[in-house]
Amino acid sequence: MFSDLLDGNARHLESFTPTTLSRTPRRALAIVTCMDSRVDPLRLFGLEPGDAMVLRNAGARVSDEALKGLAVAIDRLGVKRVAVMHHTDCQSGATLDDLRDDLARAAGLEALRGIEIAGFVVDVTTDVVTPIE
Repeated sequence: MFSDLLDGNARHLESFTPTTLSRTPRRALAIVTCMDSRVDPLRLFGLEPGDAMVLRNAGARVSDEALKGLAVAIDRLGVKRVAVMHHTDCQSGATLDDLRDDLARAAGLEALRGIEIAGFVVDVTTDVVTPIE
């Protein structure tokens, strides 16, 4: 039932070169985004594996679970910046107001004090990423 995944891994291994990526993200960045398969934050921001940590959930919400992940990333993995990226045509029902509420909540948390936090929305039909003021 998952043979397509194993076949894909076999194709990947044909050109794979081992690397020594650190578990600490090179850009000291964590991205909270939606689980929607159309959203690829590394590609959208021009990043490479190892540049950022990516936390996904329905609607890219800064939920209690996302905050737990961010706390570990900040405390143990050197994260200094957090990008929260929503997207258009989200089936979770998350809105721009939800993004603004999440950013305000995150900015007020002791665990995120001193961390740069920014919000973005990506248009899934054009891949244009717009910062939220």
